[in-house]
Amino acid sequence: GLSVRTGTEVTRLVPVAGGVQVQTGAVATRVFDQVVLAIPQPQALHLLAPWADLQRQIAAARMRAVWTAMVGFDRPLPLTDDLIRREAGPIWQARRQAGARQAGARQAGSPHARGRENWVLHGSADWTAAHLERDKPEAAALLLAAFFDAFGLDPVPPIWLEGHRWRYGLTDRALGVPFVHDAARGVSVCGDWCLGDSACDAFVSGSALAARLTGQ
Repeated sequence: GLSVRTGTEVTRLVPVAGGVQVQTGAVATRVFDQVVLAIPQPQALHLLAPWADLQRQIAAARMRAVWTAMVGFDRPLPLTDDLIRREAGPIWQARRQAGARQAGARQAGSPHARGRENWVLHGSADWTAAHLERDKPEAAALLLAAFFDAFGLDPVPPIWLEGHRWRYGLTDRALGVPFVHDAARGVSVCGDWCLGDSACDAFVSGSALAARLTGQ
């Protein structure tokens, strides 16, 4: 029974009598009695501009960008660990993902076959910042080269390679509460960054806010 709009940028929230008006570009939608922002903290700060006190409540959280490369090979790599994290260098985390390619191929319509060996590589904070505006293929190729070098591997031609830039991909400092809710104004905020940096944190945050809004 809901009218769902996707691919629509909300540019402004305006407090009005009876609730909050949502603006998309120059167009104002109808007034809503409740608005939930389930978005990265920097974007939430922007939309909370009419409510300085709510901005202050979430200002302590910090997020950063992360470049990610998803890569598949036709044979296993000589690495025994499925998850490797490093304290320094271009690679922050490398994770073996047996099923990562299958879902990615369905989503992107890629012609490549799923690899026998699939990895997700995350760039470090410094490396990502230095390469933030590179295009996806170039950033992915650089991360792959850094991966081989970091773990002393002979370069292996991948059968597929894709890059993705998460401009607000990781939480450096969590807010420390599951959500922020202002019942009088009808404005709420939730997200992984409220509690941590994982999908589980996002789920817990959203579930807790949903319970508050529905009185459960």
